[in-house]
Order: sequence, then C-alpha cells, then structure tokens
Amino acid sequence: MATALNQPVAGSTSPRTFFFNGRLLSAEDLQREQTARESGQSQLARLLGCGIASGLEITGKRGETVLTIGTGVGITPSGGVIAIDTIELDLAAIGQRNRSGGFSDCLAAMSALSQVAGGLYLLVLTPTWLASGRATTTLGEVGACNRKLEQPAVRARLLAMKEPADVPGASGKPGETEEAGKARDTLRNRAAHSLLAPEDPETIILQTTATTGGSGAATRMVGWLPEGRVPALTADDLPLAVVYLSASATIDWCDGDAAQRRLAPPPGLAGDRFWRESHTIEMEAFARQFVAQFSDQQAAAVEDIAGVYAFLPPVALVTRQWLELLVKGFRLAGLNVTHNPTPVSRARFAELLQHGLRDSSLPITRSATGNAYSLAGSDLCLLCFESAPQAPNK
Repeated sequence: MATALNQPVAGSTSPRTFFFNGRLLSAEDLQREQTARESGQSQLARLLGCGIASGLEITGKRGETVLTIGTGVGITPSGGVIAIDTIELDLAAIGQRNRSGGFSDCLAAMSALSQVAGGLYLLVLTPTWLASGRATTTLGEVGACNRKLEQPAVRARLLAMKEPADVPGASGKPGETEEAGKARDTLRNRAAHSLLAPEDPETIILQTTATTGGSGAATRMVGWLPEGRVPALTADDLPLAVVYLSASATIDWCDGDAAQRRLAPPPGLAGDRFWRESHTIEMEAFARQFVAQFSDQQAAAVEDIAGVYAFLPPVALVTRQWLELLVKGFRLAGLNVTHNPTPVSRARFAELLQHGLRDSSLPITRSATGNAYSLAGSDLCLLCFESAPQAPNK
C-alpha cells in the first residue's frame, strides 16, 4: 500500500528508548540507548567517507616480526571511528578475541590460535571493546557479564590476500624461471595496483548491494578495496598495510601506502555517479606507494626499474636527486623520460599534478614516456607518465 502524504514512515536508523517517570529500566533499555547513539555517530562518520584522517603510519624492519602503528585516527567503511596511540605489534603472537561490547552475549567465540604462515597479507584494525573492573550489583555475582567499564579498543588482524596474477610482459608459460622471478620481485607494486578500483564506475558495487547497472563484470567493494582481493575483509576493518611475510613469518616488506587511502567518500557512492571523483584519491595513494617503494629499493630500481615495478602511477612527486636516479633507471630500461625538468610556477605545478592524478595508471612498457617539471625556487619535481599513442595498423 502506498504511503499517504504527511504520514510518518519509520527510518532505517536504530530506535531510542522513551523515558518517563516510573518506568522500570532494564539492561536492554540502556543498551538500546547505546546502540542509537553509536548508530548516529557511525552515520555521521560515513558521511565523511572512510580511510585515514591522520597518522597511522606503519613501520617495520625486514627480518623482524614487530610492526609499529603510529598514533592516528581513521574511519572504517561501516562508520567505526578508530583513534589510537602508538602500538608495537608482534606479528608472531596471536591473542584471544574479545567480545564486541555492549550487553551482548558474554560467551564470545575465541579466535583460532594458529601460527602465522608466510605469504601476502592485509593488516587491518577492527574496533572492539576492552573490559575494565567489576561493577557493584544488587544480584550478587553475575558471572562473566559483570564489568564496570568498557574502553573503546582495536584488534589488529592479518587477512590473507590473493596474489595478483597480472605481470605485464610475461607470457604466462610454465617453467620460465625468469618470469617467475619477475613476478616475485614486482609483487609489492602489483599488489598495490590490484587494490585499485576498476576504471569503469558502472562495474563498481558496494558490499551491501546485490546488483549493478553496468553490463560488465561487477567488482564488489569494501570501502576503498575490492572484496575479491581480500575475501575476509569486512566493512568493520580499517586497512593499514600490505605485508609480505617470509617462510619463517618474519617481515619481508611492509607497504602502508598500498592499502591506505586518505579520508574521503569511497568508490561507488553518489560522488562517483556522474564522474568517478574517487579515482583521484586512489592515484594519489598509488603515487605515494611508488615513491615509498623507490625509497626502500632505490639501488635495485635504478639498476632494473622493470624488475621492481610492473605498473606506474600517472604522476610522482620526488626530489631533484631522486628524479635523476629515476630517469637513469628508466633510460636503462629503454623508456623515453626527459632528463632536465622544466621549471614552472606553483600554480602551473599544481595544475599539472591535479591533471595527472585524474589520469590512469599504466604498465611499464617501452611505449611509456615521462616528462619532468620542477617547482620554481624549490627542490620538488613532478614526473608525469603516459603511454605513447600506438601507430594505427595499415
């Protein structure tokens, strides 16, 4: 039956408890108030988007098992606000899972206690609650449900991530050790590229959406990341880094820029309906990943740029010294990149940067070209990549 004008219609938000003098209150009534307040906060947070608002830098040394998560604030795709101080995280130690909080069932399931194996993982933070103290009751001892306070907390988890199969330039024939080596060496860059949303907004659907209006294969997104790359990822998780662990479960490499996106509306929302504005945020993250990886693997990148990178961002912000090293590496690989940057004003520099971020990533091939620009009066340079147009077939 159709709804009449001026008739109230129940919304999709949580109800609140109605208070009046003489009403007997139960734990469920107070829980309802907590749920309504937290639901409202989550709705407001989702209006901002999801991602990193500040901090949460990830650092870890190769061969060790400890990662450092810096102080910061972030919002999960479900609207959970995460605010933490610095955490020293031991990847070799697995703790027990706490309950989700509120007055929910106290018999929360325990996480499976197993040794972390080597491989590709996504490091995430998940909001939870940490119990503190014992409350005075009129019923005597009430068991495990008795707790005085619950502090907002987080749980760090490693989620298995599917390794990308795309290796530009590889034939895919079995038994070719050179191509297998290239796939291993470029995995960090390819893993970052695989977490980008598809170019066509018509093929993007949210995790909670069943269908898409596009005619192509749909990509279901969990916030900023494709669900298919990390099957265990949920909307309650805040991605922090892509981590590759060795066979002995020590850190081989850790890449925060590959997984993190700054706080903004993710792909698939109303802002992408006319034009995919979220693409700029992703290219910004991919450009940061390119520079961070170059910082970690500078010598190898200069010697064999195609042995470290499989894909390039449309732009990269670097110092003049790093620009010279990058140009050397690209020229050794046979790519046409200008050596002397063109000095431009700040306004023109910003225009070139924004124009580049609206462009697409591209595979490293001999058709890739690069132009360099320098900010007048500064050591900052901008490297812009693009694919040279292919000659038409005659």
